[in-house]
Amino acid sequence: MDAQVQRLTEYSNKKGLQLIKSFVLIESSTLGDRRKFKEVISFAKRQNEPIAIIADAVDRVQRSFKESVLLDELVKKGKIELHFYREGIIISQGATATNIMMWNFAVMAAQSYVLQLSENVKRSVGHKIRNGEWPGKGPIGYMNVRTAENKSNIILDPERAPILKKLFQEYSKGGISCKELAKLGYQWGLRSNTPVRNKISPGVLYDILCNPFYSGEMLIKGTRYRHKYESLISPELWEKCNNVRLGFKKAPFKHSEKPYLYRGLILCANSRRIVTTELKKGKHLYLTAYTKEGSRGYVKEEIVTSQVQKVLNSLIIPEEIINEIGTYLKETKKAEVEFHEKTIKDLRRELDLTNYRIQSLIDLYLDRKVGDDIYQTKMESLKKEKLKIDNTIRTHDAGDDNFNETIIGLFEAASKSHIIFAKSSDLDQKRRLLKTVFRTLELKGETLGYSLHFPFDKMQEIAQNKKWRHVVDNIRTIHRGQIKILIEQDVLSFMDRIAA
Repeated sequence: MDAQVQRLTEYSNKKGLQLIKSFVLIESSTLGDRRKFKEVISFAKRQNEPIAIIADAVDRVQRSFKESVLLDELVKKGKIELHFYREGIIISQGATATNIMMWNFAVMAAQSYVLQLSENVKRSVGHKIRNGEWPGKGPIGYMNVRTAENKSNIILDPERAPILKKLFQEYSKGGISCKELAKLGYQWGLRSNTPVRNKISPGVLYDILCNPFYSGEMLIKGTRYRHKYESLISPELWEKCNNVRLGFKKAPFKHSEKPYLYRGLILCANSRRIVTTELKKGKHLYLTAYTKEGSRGYVKEEIVTSQVQKVLNSLIIPEEIINEIGTYLKETKKAEVEFHEKTIKDLRRELDLTNYRIQSLIDLYLDRKVGDDIYQTKMESLKKEKLKIDNTIRTHDAGDDNFNETIIGLFEAASKSHIIFAKSSDLDQKRRLLKTVFRTLELKGETLGYSLHFPFDKMQEIAQNKKWRHVVDNIRTIHRGQIKILIEQDVLSFMDRIAA
């Protein structure tokens, strides 16, 4: 590092440049948040006169094109010049195409190096997973140790494993909350492995109950793999506990052919378990939740239904307001078109830049300045980027014509949702309606808490305060992308069908 500083100091003296500040970038340029790099950029932006940023090599400053965007912007504005000592490259406002190409090539090589490192790590981790090895610290109840051959291994914790097994067995019987389970574990001597030996919290116990590692499987990015370590519990006991946790424990009665209206849709605010439905005396439906102390509580289904109905009633937007919104959207169509055109223009600019980089890469390859490995890796990356931009442009083109119509259609359909819910005899249809409108439902005692999916949260805001203009503008600009997704998912068509 001292040698680099000396080289760059001598270089600046030869170029007649005055040294005003030195930065040492020892952070990994493969990490997302590069605070020191951002500090350099911020310092450059604050200067009143152009400055030269001198680095020993390109890869000491950047290892991907995402930094090129920031640097290139400052170069074009005349705020900075880039001097790369080892490559002999100077990037300024008047930089030649050759220098710019050499800079891009150096960044490409650095990025290829980072990708290669990443691939090596992925291959190593993938090899471990295929061999049933867990690539990290074992969960509570297990210990990481070294074998006689100095290889890593995971074994059952002789102190905590027996207690955890008893807790799994207790939980599988049903009727016990995680809070009660935590108290029971503490009484049996279960402690954390921290120096202060804290009590295991209900939240941590819930995570333990969700972790299939204890029954012999590793859960990695949504996929399960068998591991080679000793299982704490059997797969059968794990399945029993999982059914209890998800609220699917069999009740002492037969379910009707159709699912109950709220089955799997409501969470108990106290126990964080799925609220279940029970039929009592053959005709009365009750939802089962839990108190803070962990005891069962029963709430009549009609009490919850009346609260759901009240929320749906709060989405009713008067017809005159919907008409006003429709008129406003038509009047502001010009601004809408301008916004769309600007978005498409920016995307096409990105597409042109990507095409230029593809052509530059081909030229470098034909001139034998890029090897086969780097060429294939970078070309694949650029083609993926081009395909992504092409798809985004097509999405914008496809969704633009019916963008405003979709907003009005959703407002009208949501305003009718209370009627559908109250009068429909189709239980599946009502459940789909609830899943479409509500993001979360939580039961605390007899009180139903909730949050709404977009754009129903915005519709409720309009219905409650009648001040629609700023909300509509917010949807048209900030939440435009989410409306596009609703168009692609055919949500409006579904709302229309159930309103018919």
